[in-house]
Amino acid sequence: ALTLAMLAHGSGGTRTLEALGVVLAMAACLPLLEHRRWPLGVLVVCTAASATIEAFGYALGPPVGPTVALFYLAADRRTPDRMRQIVGTVVALGAIHVGVAAATTSGFPTIPILGAIIVWGGAWIVGDQLRQRRQRLADLRDRAERAERETARERRLAVAEERNRIARDLHDSA
Repeated sequence: ALTLAMLAHGSGGTRTLEALGVVLAMAACLPLLEHRRWPLGVLVVCTAASATIEAFGYALGPPVGPTVALFYLAADRRTPDRMRQIVGTVVALGAIHVGVAAATTSGFPTIPILGAIIVWGGAWIVGDQLRQRRQRLADLRDRAERAERETARERRLAVAEERNRIARDLHDSA
């Protein structure tokens, strides 16, 4: 909805919102529904659709779909294991987006470059912090469960030792 609103009411575009723009906006945002399964693929599809929107001359502010997809990618627990692949892909996608912005604007695209750095950088930082927080909480839960199991084991050992002591006392007194 936000992407459609920016396409319909944004400034700086050479086209008005029409069926093609709606389809491209859907392509830039609907893949977000699959972010849990394929976060990197969702980022690629959303960014390609968003770059296409800009290439066709629609008025577009910060690319909502790719920004949210990047947040989900940074927040995904599998991201640290695939960091090389992810960094290369994100840099390439950012370059594509900035390249399209440079091709569709006159002069050096300072605003699109700074906007991409700020918006995408912020999305990555927030998503990464969320992932790290979840990991810390999971680690704390694991430690608490281990401590609980250890405490229960120690209680069982103490009970068994006490039973053995009582049995020895009864045996010695008999």
